This record gives sequence, structure tokens and C-alpha cells, in this order.
Amino acid sequence: NQQSFFRFYEAFIREHDPLVGRLRRLEFRRTYDHLVAFEEAEKYRIDWDTITVEFFNRFRAFLTSLEYSTNYQIKFFKMIKQIMRLGLIRKVHDNRSFEERSWRIREEPFDSIYLTEVEIKKIAKTTVPSKLQNSKEWLVMGCYLGLRFEDLMGLSMMNIRQHRGVDVIRVEQSKTKELVVILQL
Repeated sequence: NQQSFFRFYEAFIREHDPLVGRLRRLEFRRTYDHLVAFEEAEKYRIDWDTITVEFFNRFRAFLTSLEYSTNYQIKFFKMIKQIMRLGLIRKVHDNRSFEERSWRIREEPFDSIYLTEVEIKKIAKTTVPSKLQNSKEWLVMGCYLGLRFEDLMGLSMMNIRQHRGVDVIRVEQSKTKELVVILQL
């Protein structure tokens, strides 16, 4: 009895939940939700044998209809490929369509967008409703520290250390596992 694609995907999320970072987990769940929405909207049955070039083209058109950028769409296909690859390794299916060249999407160049010091100070001085005050403070702190959201949310007093007589914030980045040392001013 072959396990369906969606049941396998659900099991994957459950068993990997504690092992992957919060943002990665959200990406897998978001992809799952979009696949369910696609299946319902397009009346396209999704299972191991239907994840083909036709699926790729139709799912891409669906994501485009949601006005998602090409670079954002790439994230969905990376998640799908990871599930397909794992299913292949575990011998749940033998469909290799996801490995075809036609499944490749060329990433579009983009400009890095950042806030200037003046803009950050303006945000810091802006009055917001009390329920948004905490979020505003996290945003401002994130701008100054230059950390990813997941790393920012993981900060604690344990991250503050002395280095050569100066207080620093030491963070192992969740995405790259690189150690980042930030001077406290």
C-alpha cells in the first residue's frame, strides 16, 4: 500500500518539526497549504505520479496568478523537490519528473532594499498603538543588528559576552551556522 504524497508530506512535517528552524518549517507548511489550494482550485489531483512537467507548469501559473515573484515561486518548488527526493530515497515512488531540466526556474536579479539611518530613527520615533509597540521595537533592533528574524527572536542574555573588555552579542546564525559577533554600542 503506497503512501499518498500528502500523507507523506504531513508525516515529513511532523517528524522534522523539531529539527528544522521556525522559518523553514513555515516554508514547508506554506508550500503544503498552497498545494492543497492549487489542487482544489485547479481540480488537479496531486500525488506522486501526477507531479510532472504538466503539474510544474500549472502550479507555476497558479502561483503567478497569485502575483508571486519568480524568486518566491522558486521556494515552493525547492520544498516540493525536497519531498519528492525523500520519497524517492525511501522508495515510496519512482517518479523522477522533478529532476527534468524543464523544472528549473532562473532566479531574477533583485535590488537589496534597506533602510537608512534616518528612516530607522523615524520609525523608532513613530507613535504606534500599544499592541504594536513591541513589534516596532523588534523591527528597530533588527535593523540595527542586521540579524534574520529567526536569529533575532532567539536572542537572550546568554548571547551577550565580553570580548577583549567589550560587550558583544554572539549569535550562531540558524541558516548558515556561522558565528556573528556584533559590538554593543
